Amino acid sequence: MAHRERVEHAVRAGGSEFIMSGVPVVAIGGLPTDRGIAVTASSRDYGRIGVRWESVTLRVRSTPPASTRLLGHVGVDAGRLSLIDADGLASWRHEEPLDGLADVAFWGRSEQEAAAGFGAPLLTHPGEEGVYGWADLPVREAADRAIALQEWKQADPERMIAVDFRPHSHHWQIMAQVRASEHEAGTIEVGGTRTMCFLTSWGDGFFPVVAGHDADGHLVQVRILLGDSERQARLEEMYDRFSLD
Repeated sequence: MAHRERVEHAVRAGGSEFIMSGVPVVAIGGLPTDRGIAVTASSRDYGRIGVRWESVTLRVRSTPPASTRLLGHVGVDAGRLSLIDADGLASWRHEEPLDGLADVAFWGRSEQEAAAGFGAPLLTHPGEEGVYGWADLPVREAADRAIALQEWKQADPERMIAVDFRPHSHHWQIMAQVRASEHEAGTIEVGGTRTMCFLTSWGDGFFPVVAGHDADGHLVQVRILLGDSERQARLEEMYDRFSLD
């Protein structure tokens, strides 16, 4: 079944979760198409693990919800979430460059040694302070440089760098905004629709999505619940384990 058809099934159900490319997503209808939707976030200080997002809310109407319903969970395996129209999703190009170009970025303990060896400058994009690499290369040349960096790293176990190959896709466009943003969020136009992406601040996981309706049954908001006591406890346990190691 095509993803678009599965979205339509979810919308007819009043909003629900389904699996797309191995990851749970949530689709919901009833959102306005003639105006923008306000997206707000609330943060909280979680003690030693720091300030993180507690929830993100799409505000459809100004009235407070009279009832709420769990729609499902969204899965995150790369630290970021997207809010995207189903028609926009059909036009999304995640890895294919829109202009035939790509960037290569690298950083880590051995970054200066690698930069000297490969003649790589510091990147000048906002949010890339201290990151080396090359921008606006033909995609094949960029891929060759990324492969060469990986081979250089693997040739010596003492060398420590992370290498990021970035074709100029929709994903590259929005992540450039995310990296430069104070709140790690960005928006772009895709397929005639507005798309938003933001970092969860918690990394990966499964996050509940809750719809709020007014007394007449109209959708007033959609909330993504990012932080809770259970997630905080798991992260603190991980911190303890790493500190003991």
